[in-house]
Amino acid sequence: MKLKESIFFILFLLSFCTALLIENFALKDDFLQQDANALLSHKLNKKLTKQEQILSDSSLTAFIDKFDLSNDLYKEIKRQKISVFAYKHQCLVFWTDNLIQPYNFPCSDSFKKEILQNKKGWFQMLSIRKGEFDIYCYYQFYQSYPFNNDFFVDAFNSEMSFNHVSLKENSSPLQLGSSGYISHSNLPEINQESFSGKRKRQMLEFFYSISFVFFLGFSIQIANKRQVFNARRFVICLMSFVSVFNLLAFSNIVLKHKSDIPLFSPDLAAYSSSIPSLGHSILLMTGIVSALIVVHQLLSSLKQKSHIEPSKRLYLTISTVQWGLNYLVIFVVLPKYILNSRINYDFKLLANVDENTLIGLFNVFLFFFVILLINRILSNLVKYRINQSSFLKSHILVGLIFAILSYFISNANGFLLICFSIYGLLLPFWVIFIKKLLFRHIVVLGLLCSSIFSVQFEQLNSYKEKEHRKL
Repeated sequence: MKLKESIFFILFLLSFCTALLIENFALKDDFLQQDANALLSHKLNKKLTKQEQILSDSSLTAFIDKFDLSNDLYKEIKRQKISVFAYKHQCLVFWTDNLIQPYNFPCSDSFKKEILQNKKGWFQMLSIRKGEFDIYCYYQFYQSYPFNNDFFVDAFNSEMSFNHVSLKENSSPLQLGSSGYISHSNLPEINQESFSGKRKRQMLEFFYSISFVFFLGFSIQIANKRQVFNARRFVICLMSFVSVFNLLAFSNIVLKHKSDIPLFSPDLAAYSSSIPSLGHSILLMTGIVSALIVVHQLLSSLKQKSHIEPSKRLYLTISTVQWGLNYLVIFVVLPKYILNSRINYDFKLLANVDENTLIGLFNVFLFFFVILLINRILSNLVKYRINQSSFLKSHILVGLIFAILSYFISNANGFLLICFSIYGLLLPFWVIFIKKLLFRHIVVLGLLCSSIFSVQFEQLNSYKEKEHRKL
C-alpha cells in the first residue's frame, strides 16, 4: 500500500479498535471517570447568567406592568425555557406560564439564588426587587413524576443534554415546607453510573463515526490508483465495511446500547430468539445485502473466460436455489415478519401508516434486493450463457416440486399458490436470462415482487385481524 492508504488504514484500525476496547473490556470503567455534578454546575451557571440578563433588562419593569406578551423579552424568556413571575404588594400580577407554582421569597435589591425542590422536580430560582415588583425567575432543570412509565419518566431538561441520566434516589420521603418547596444549599447528586453510560454512548458513536470516515478515505485511495477512479473497487471496499459492521452490531459486539432504542424493543416486533426485534432484522438484512453486493461485484470483475460451463446439473442447482429462495421469503419469512409484529401493515387507510410501518416496508425492500442479487450472482456464475429451453425444463420440474411442498407443508391456499408459481416462472426472464441489467428490468422485477408480496400481506393481515377479534 502507498503512504496515504497506509495512513488512512492505520487511523481506521486505531479508532475502530479503541471503540471496541471501550465497549467490550474493563478499560471502559476507568476511561470514562468524570465529575457529573461539576458538569451540571457548569451548565446551571451558564443558565444563571441568562437569568441575570433577563432580570437586568431595562425594559423588564415596563414589560411586566403592561403584560405585553408580544415583547421581544417574552420571546427570549420562552426560548431560554424559564418562567418569570412578579408580585406587587404581595399579589401576583405577572406570569409567563402556569407550569410552576411560585413562592413569595423575601426579595432584596440584589440577586438572590435558590436551589429548590418539590414534587414536580428541581429548580434554579433567581429573585430581585425592582421598584414595586418582587420578581422571580425559575428554571426547572429536572422534572419528576409521582410514578414513572413509558410516557412519564423523571428526566433532566432536554436542553441540558443529560438524556438517560438520573439522580441518585433518596430513600427519605420529601418533607415540603408551607411554601411547597425545600431549599437546598447544594445541587442534587447525579447517578454516576447512568451518566457514565451516556458518556460512553457518545464516545462510542464518535469513534465509530470517525473510523467510518477514515475507512471511506482509505476506500477512495484504493479506488483512485493510476489517476483513474475505479468505482467497482470503491463499492467493494465500502460495502465490505457496511456488511461487517452491521453483522457485528446484529451480533451485539458493537453498539450494545442500541437496546435503548424502541426499534430494538421486542415489544414492537419479535421474530425469533436470534432476531428479537425489527432493528435486528434491519441490521441483518443490511449486512446480507451488502455482502451480496460484494460477491456480485467480485464475480463481475472476473475475466469472461472464468465461468462454470452450463449443464443440466447446473440448471437444476440454479432452479433449486431460486425456487428455494422464493419459498423461504414468501412462505417462511413474511408470515413471521407480519404475524410476530405489532406493526400495522394494513394499507386500506392511510391513517394506519406510521413511521414504524415505513421502517418495516424498508426491510421488505431489502428482501427484494436479496432476491435480485442472489439471482444475478447465479447468472453471473455462468457469465449469462444459459440455454433458455433447457433451463426452463429444469425450472418447471423444480417449481412443481416446490408448489407441492407449499401446498402440503405450508398449507398455502390455491390463489397464493397460483401467484407463487407464476411469479417463479416469470422471474428468470428478468434476472437470469438478461446479460446486462437495465432500469426497466428492475422495474418489472419490482412489480413482480410487489405483486406476490401484496397477496401474502393481504392474506396475513386478514388472518391477523381474525385472531385479534377472537381475543
